[in-house]
Amino acid sequence: MFEDGRRQILSFHVPGDIYDTLHFLLPEADHNIATLTPGTVALVSHQAIIELTEQFPRIARALWKETLIEAAMFREWIASLGRRSAYGRIAHLIREMYVRVNAVGLARNFTIEWPITQSVMGDSQGLSTVHVNRSQEVRAAGLIQTQQKKLVITDWKGLQSAAEFDPAYLRLRLDSITAGEHKTNGSRPSVNARNGLAMGHMQGQRCSDQDRTTLFPD
Repeated sequence: MFEDGRRQILSFHVPGDIYDTLHFLLPEADHNIATLTPGTVALVSHQAIIELTEQFPRIARALWKETLIEAAMFREWIASLGRRSAYGRIAHLIREMYVRVNAVGLARNFTIEWPITQSVMGDSQGLSTVHVNRSQEVRAAGLIQTQQKKLVITDWKGLQSAAEFDPAYLRLRLDSITAGEHKTNGSRPSVNARNGLAMGHMQGQRCSDQDRTTLFPD
């Protein structure tokens, strides 16, 4: 959080993510985490992780790999902020979030929960509210639909083209990267106390009432 109240959201986390793997060897983190939805967070002490990694080298390698993937995601976000248009940034974020949510089994029929508001979108993509509003072209182009805090991808290939999205940096299995056709049977878990979405940013704060407006409102 800057002195004038501005903030920069650095990442989004989905259910099952390990938060702050990068910082267990440091005395304190240089950022905070806030939730966008109800969720349950498990806390593990730095000392416990240090003891685990010393005793079990495979766990140490897994955590190391996690930090490398996080770094790859940070690089992709930096590339978006530096070189993609507002339209491209939003399209890319939607594509990334769908692939990650699908990987943990919370996507169905090209649909995901979408608690990301205009304010949160702007703070994560370096965009003013005006630019976020202008980028409703993503919906106007027929690439997505939004309703009741759900986002539906209506043109998968078109969204991929608009986003210039290459999922290699996420290091997911191929079946997790596909649009989710293999997960269309059965009911989709709802976002609840065990399935939350969180964001990491420079200095934390709870979402205000103004953050409750749905992105691309009807």
